[in-house]
Amino acid sequence: MISLEDVASAMPVAELLLPRLQGLYEALPETICTCDQPGVCCHSLPEMTALEAVSMIRLMQGMGDAELTATARRFAELFLTDPARRAECPFLGDGPCTVYVHRPFACRAYGLWSQDLGAVRTQESREANRALGQLWKRHGVELSPELAEREPDYCAKVEVISGRPLSDSALMSLLQRVYALGAPLGSLQTRFELEYHSDVSFLLTSIGLGAKKAMLFKLAVIKETMDRGTETHLRRALDQISAASFRIGKP
Repeated sequence: MISLEDVASAMPVAELLLPRLQGLYEALPETICTCDQPGVCCHSLPEMTALEAVSMIRLMQGMGDAELTATARRFAELFLTDPARRAECPFLGDGPCTVYVHRPFACRAYGLWSQDLGAVRTQESREANRALGQLWKRHGVELSPELAEREPDYCAKVEVISGRPLSDSALMSLLQRVYALGAPLGSLQTRFELEYHSDVSFLLTSIGLGAKKAMLFKLAVIKETMDRGTETHLRRALDQISAASFRIGKP
């Protein structure tokens, strides 16, 4: 599994790549959501590339201990409680996104894909969620249909406010370039994709608790939440997470 030392080793390479990543982001037009619940789609933490995940951890290094601990715990809460309940993106504070300038490609491109492709991907996500529900059922956890198929309809209210709209093929080409940019990270990119399913909340929880303990706590948290509606295991897990576990270059 990926350790903090692995991330620290990748950081110098990532530092050189991040300006180029930002340049690729700038090829996307700026958008605004005109729905009656702007920001509701931001509650979900999207999949990221390994380079984007390292970028998020890099941002966390600039936080004080109290803020870093709180942020890491929000990531862990999201990972440990999903899919029993829906925690919001750890970077979505009481107001707007706290990392908006550094938000990943998936956030930036949301709503730019065609409605046809968006509908296909929404259906694929719902089918994957149903399959995940069957997996939880084999562990003795029965998810409600609302939880098992929690993917909302693809938003049709995102409008371009500057720049020009891109076709699905152009967006896909840009996404491929974003992914390819992380090639210098070597095996870290492949491991993040295969072992963590491109989920930075899984990675951070594993760093904070250890990979095995993270999975054991997740099973315990989900079962307790669904069976009794209490959060004893969740509170116990979160209490074990502190800034020291995420501080690169700590003494």
